[in-house]
Amino acid sequence: MRLIAALVMLCLVPVVGVAAAPLAQQFGQLPVFESVQISPDGARIAYLQQMDGKYVLVNRALSGEGEPHIYGLREGALRDFRWLGNDRLYVLMSIPFYSRGDRQLFTVERSGLLDVHANEMITPFRASKFVQYVVGSRLVSSLPRDPDHILMTAFSQHRGTMSTGTRLSKETSVKRSNLYKVALADGALELIETTTDLDTRWLTDADGEVLLRYQGDSGEEEGIWHHRLPDGSGFAPLADATAGEADTDTGFFSGKVLALDGGGKLMYYLASDEAGRSAVMRADISSGELRQRQTVARNAVFDVKRVRRNLHTDEVIGVAYTQDREVFRYLDRDFAQIQADLESTYPDTEVAITSYSENLDRIVVRLESPAIPPQYLLYDRTAGTIAELARAYPGLEAQQLGAVSRFEYSTSDGVDIHSYLTLPAGGGDGPAPLVVMPHGGPNARDRLGFDWMAQFFAASGYAVFQPNFRGSSGYGSQFQDAGLGEWGGRMQRDIDEGVLALIDEGQVDPQRICMVGASYGGYAALMGVITRPDLYRCAVTFGAVTDLGAMYTHLQGQHRSIDYWSRSIGSRFEAEQYEERSPSHLAGRDTPPVYLFHGGKDTVVPSWQSDKFAKILRQAGNREVRYQLFKDEDHWFTQATSRRQFLAEAAGFVAAALTD
Repeated sequence: MRLIAALVMLCLVPVVGVAAAPLAQQFGQLPVFESVQISPDGARIAYLQQMDGKYVLVNRALSGEGEPHIYGLREGALRDFRWLGNDRLYVLMSIPFYSRGDRQLFTVERSGLLDVHANEMITPFRASKFVQYVVGSRLVSSLPRDPDHILMTAFSQHRGTMSTGTRLSKETSVKRSNLYKVALADGALELIETTTDLDTRWLTDADGEVLLRYQGDSGEEEGIWHHRLPDGSGFAPLADATAGEADTDTGFFSGKVLALDGGGKLMYYLASDEAGRSAVMRADISSGELRQRQTVARNAVFDVKRVRRNLHTDEVIGVAYTQDREVFRYLDRDFAQIQADLESTYPDTEVAITSYSENLDRIVVRLESPAIPPQYLLYDRTAGTIAELARAYPGLEAQQLGAVSRFEYSTSDGVDIHSYLTLPAGGGDGPAPLVVMPHGGPNARDRLGFDWMAQFFAASGYAVFQPNFRGSSGYGSQFQDAGLGEWGGRMQRDIDEGVLALIDEGQVDPQRICMVGASYGGYAALMGVITRPDLYRCAVTFGAVTDLGAMYTHLQGQHRSIDYWSRSIGSRFEAEQYEERSPSHLAGRDTPPVYLFHGGKDTVVPSWQSDKFAKILRQAGNREVRYQLFKDEDHWFTQATSRRQFLAEAAGFVAAALTD
């Protein structure tokens, strides 16, 4: 049913008008508004708003009464939040921290509870024993049946002793993973469980009783799940003897659990088909083993990996996954009808229900498509109205945006690749100049939505090609694992062969092609101009990996897991392979023009990766390399000033390279 509702304007969040501005100013702005959410009683609204190039958290009454409360950080960034009752917001933050002992800059996570009326942050985990870790405290359960508390996990560090094998012992540090009940009023902590197994995870019912516990120190190669015994006396391994869906060597379940439901009797989890594509499954675990298995959602092409839970009751109400755009399929009748009505009203658009009042009278909806930069609406079901709340890019008009479509091709070794092609805004005659824009990760993916960087280049007159090469996520583990060991190899050739397919179809000009990418995409851009200078005229990068061996050392210094890196590239002993696949070891005097950008506070790929590469090219006599360091920028383009400068200078650099 198409909603017959008036589209009205509410003076809740100002929809700012922006005068015509240079393209880099318009597309390089941070989204003015993000993550708009309504309180459970439907009386207040909270959102992230860009002010002076950074995000602040704003909460205000929907009625317009009173002044809005604005909370910001002097140092660090606000990353996410959600309502906990009507008086508190759970807030996730990231803060740069320089460790003198490690001589490394870290990005550390911190969380807190914001009092929406006093606009003051409550920090439950401020004691020194909690601040030793990069990963901060995390929300486990909002405890729907306990309005005064939530459950959170946090790592802690304590003094202890270790035997030396003699009569003597020495003092050491003991690390623990903890589950706490946290009081919303003042952040007071009550320890529920603690363990030295840092891989432990907990799932609870709506009252906060732990029903499932994942333990990584079970003596097996991977941990297994344990269920609470019916008499509450302890835990026992969760049995699962079904081949192909669990650890059949032990007969115990070790897979990915998504949620508990039905009073803890039903478990939602992931299972994979022959190609490794994930599906959402449901099983009854009340007997201590998986029984009455049912497939909840599966797709023949794409992974289905997420469940949607009711924000107020924690019940599973649907699933979500990415096809070309995000897809939401609800099991709950009310939500299914609301989603269907909204999709009928806004066809060919990604329609996401982001939050809602407990009685479902008021719903915040997020719209997005290649032609619609993210915008937020308030659907009042009682009044029958849809009100526009906010636009992420209020200065952009549809005519400034290029049309985007899926482009499919097969590689020379028979792999089918999905990609997206953005045409120049306003069209144009003849084959277009092309910007190839591989995504980061590399185990990420692009989708059919609004992309500020791609649309900037489209508005500047370029076609933009975004391939989901092998190694990308979302198409099953078999496709993703096909990228292991293929940095600079088959993943790179997947990109090249997509460009050649576009040339064969006459859509792009073979003499005017450059690559632009960030993180792994920056690595791919550099490898592109190094290995195929006949195809690519230039490369522009942000936060690019240039030396694989040095990245391995950096990850160890950051105390991060190197498992993926070892499987993807190789171990630290495989120096020859690192050099064969590292731009820093392959570039030289004749490398086509390269413009490197990097954030000085990037803790994912440190800025010396770009600094080193620029020096190598200059020492080789290459006069075509440029390097720009954004001193206060991180890995994620958090600052509008950096985005705008990057776009303006990248556009000039690409234009010059393609007109020589």
